[in-house]
Amino acid sequence: MSFDEVAVLLPDLTLTLRANLSEWYGIGSSIISSPDVRMREWSVFVRYQIQLADLQRRAILVKIRRHPDQSISESISSPGLKEEGRNDYEALKAIENFVSTAEDIPGENNNTNPYRYFSSEEKDHFCAVRPLAFFDPFSALVMEELNARPLRNMILNFKTAYHAGWQEQLSNWFYRSGRWLRVYHEQLGKLHEGPFFSDDIHAALEKSINVIEPFHDFDFTLARKVLRQTRAAYKDRNLSFGLLHWNFDCANFLVAEDNRIGILDPHFIDGPIYMDIAKIMTDLQTYRLQTLSYGLFIREKVMQKFHRSILQGYFGSEQPDEVAINLYCIYAVLDKWQIDEEAEHEHGSEHGWLHQFIQSHATWRRKYFMKLLSAYVDRLQKLLP
Repeated sequence: MSFDEVAVLLPDLTLTLRANLSEWYGIGSSIISSPDVRMREWSVFVRYQIQLADLQRRAILVKIRRHPDQSISESISSPGLKEEGRNDYEALKAIENFVSTAEDIPGENNNTNPYRYFSSEEKDHFCAVRPLAFFDPFSALVMEELNARPLRNMILNFKTAYHAGWQEQLSNWFYRSGRWLRVYHEQLGKLHEGPFFSDDIHAALEKSINVIEPFHDFDFTLARKVLRQTRAAYKDRNLSFGLLHWNFDCANFLVAEDNRIGILDPHFIDGPIYMDIAKIMTDLQTYRLQTLSYGLFIREKVMQKFHRSILQGYFGSEQPDEVAINLYCIYAVLDKWQIDEEAEHEHGSEHGWLHQFIQSHATWRRKYFMKLLSAYVDRLQKLLP
């Protein structure tokens, strides 16, 4: 998909936006910049600057889901991608609603029901993207851009991140991430019981190992054995299921200038809640700088501190299921590793110097992934009955 294909859509998209501005921002609001197009592998983003009648400014971000092997017209006509876009819009509306309007349940003691809503004090710690519309002809999600930066960018900002209170600040943000995720699951997820270790999860783990194994001389026998033992031991046990965020990582975790946090890119995918927990717990561990530094970019004790903060935010005084945590962290690590290998071998030539840099560190990176996977497999093995 080329920029020229997207450019064909821009005149009609811009006209449609102009027709809706007065509804969203009042009479006198106007677009004051040319659209800025940002191409991503699975999405196209178009950014507009808006000026209100009182001269305040906003930014509108239009997200069009795309398939890398399709033209833009094919992508926006795809029923599957269109449905995903509508689901994104509905999820953002629900998130905005519970962040802005949720209150403590009258007459109930928060100590006995601490997760039903954010408390009145906590609400000031969270913000939400404002969804404006879903334009069906363009299969486009339209939202007001949140004035915030991804947590991952802040971690990588050496000038500001590594001050004396860095660990405490990050721990606080990760605590809030766990808190936000719990409310998200309970408010949007309609929690229900599901299999501890489903056939789908088993198949996904096997697929990941099969993709990875040809590029690594490590024997995956122990990992397979432990996963089989876990499946046998917990075949009659259930976990809480709900609608997952599915992509809950530090790139979609935003921190605003006033220190509030917001979340981007939720999905309506039914599954075990530990999937989301594992995604945020393993995100920094599997991030490229961590793999290329063999785990030295953020040391193990610091990482453990962040993990505790996430779990405390999500579970409070409850006891998390350690078996589920380690099982789904294995899933998250293998999933990231599989994506990493596929990107290197299937799309490497498209990334130029970056691909060459990654490829030159491939052996080192694979050893780190194996080290990380072995740690989770070992923990899981020790917890088995």
